[in-house]
Amino acid sequence: MKNNENFLMIVIVASFFLCGCQQIAKYEEENINMEQEELFDIYYLFEAPKAKKDYNLTEIIKVVFTKNDSSLTDTVAIDIQNNEIYIDPRVSSLGIRARNGTLQISDADKVLKILEKYDVQSWKNDYSFENPDTYEDGFGWNLIIQFEDGAIKEYRGSGSEEEITPSNFKAFVAELTNFADDRLNNE
Repeated sequence: MKNNENFLMIVIVASFFLCGCQQIAKYEEENINMEQEELFDIYYLFEAPKAKKDYNLTEIIKVVFTKNDSSLTDTVAIDIQNNEIYIDPRVSSLGIRARNGTLQISDADKVLKILEKYDVQSWKNDYSFENPDTYEDGFGWNLIIQFEDGAIKEYRGSGSEEEITPSNFKAFVAELTNFADDRLNNE
């Protein structure tokens, strides 16, 4: 009788253990799925993992460009994969807020041609050379590119002088902002 009770106790403990493991696996799977959704949500863009390899231009799915001159901030956000441009996007601590939604466009892939034309992927990651604590008002910019696997590549510069940009920066900014403005103004 004692052996039956021990056997029954082992079966009960094993059942609880298996049920617990299944619940943990289900919980982890749900959280992984939630994280996958967040990974591609532009609101969580700054939380995405940094790219550890080189990517082909055709693997780019999102482009966000922000320029800040003292208190004025301009942001362009384009979802190439879903053919959307964000209307009046704002930078938040986690990523980009789409305050006014998106606009469907048919030619979002043209952004890839702009990136290629200005050879953006050969830019340095950071053009800053001053400590931000040494100046009060300055200029800053940030270009974030997200790839199909969710990883991001970031290019930036900040400081009080013009040398914080690549040589073809002004032409790139003009072409990218014109692309966005043309589509947003013709909605």
